[in-house]
Amino acid sequence: MLTSKGEYERFVIVVLTQRFLFSLKSASSLSAALILGAVMCSPVAAQDWSGGVGAGYVWQDPDGNEESFLTQTNLQSGFVLEALDLRYRNDSGVTNIDFDAWGFGDAEPAEAARFKIGFSGNFTIFAEYDKRDSFFNLAGSDLSNRSDDWNITRWKAGIAIEAWRPVRFELFYRSVARTGTVHRPMYGLNELYPIGVNLDDTMDEVVFRLSTRTLPVRIDFEQGFANYRQQSRRFAAGSEAIGRPDPDLLDTTTSEYTDSQDNVPTSRLTVGYSGGIFEGVVSLLYRKAELSSSGTGSRSSLSLTGTAL
Repeated sequence: MLTSKGEYERFVIVVLTQRFLFSLKSASSLSAALILGAVMCSPVAAQDWSGGVGAGYVWQDPDGNEESFLTQTNLQSGFVLEALDLRYRNDSGVTNIDFDAWGFGDAEPAEAARFKIGFSGNFTIFAEYDKRDSFFNLAGSDLSNRSDDWNITRWKAGIAIEAWRPVRFELFYRSVARTGTVHRPMYGLNELYPIGVNLDDTMDEVVFRLSTRTLPVRIDFEQGFANYRQQSRRFAAGSEAIGRPDPDLLDTTTSEYTDSQDNVPTSRLTVGYSGGIFEGVVSLLYRKAELSSSGTGSRSSLSLTGTAL
């Protein structure tokens, strides 16, 4: 059981917040060349940039159980990018550029960014990124022998085509990775021993998506093919048993196998209708996968040494 009392103070000082707007009459200007280089090389009638940035530094002073505070909020002192946005609009060629970012720095547990370039002819290139940190450590509680300190990162990049107004086509690549360390107890010879796991889980997927835009019924269809990998590795986080002395000591613990699923097909179909007093949505999901494992030795091993063995 964990009991903790404390106070928490957090000061945020915004050191920069600025909006800007300017217009460029010629793509040959030095400013345009420095900002986007070759993207801006074609002749245009007018080019307009706008945007803003907000950044700051965070001081905080938690008083009490700091691990409990971090477990609940995962907020820390440090620099933080509150918001960054950049916009470009043009009549032809590269018609629009949008860039947004927020959360970067040490103070916040999450960060993200989005980037999109639109071309005349309704053709768009886009990219997205986000990362979130997870922390769990309740020292002095019944869960004191369990802790998490890991992050999950997601990437997405692709193209979208809207040349034919009734339908939008997308083709994109999506990647998800989880890395970090977790600590757990392991049972052996009637005792619990501390082990750690270095996480290494990944997913890579290529997806084709079709969406209707003018039909009375809204249809979204996705077909993806993904590869999954799990290559987490265990290690001994201590030698002595948890909670009470024991003559047997934890020597090593290992897991050398890799679990994988290749070319996993996933089909998603969503059909929606809204008209008058009736609204309805039907969603279907199909996935088929086979799990394969490869490695040497045993899937998991635990080695103990001591006088009681």
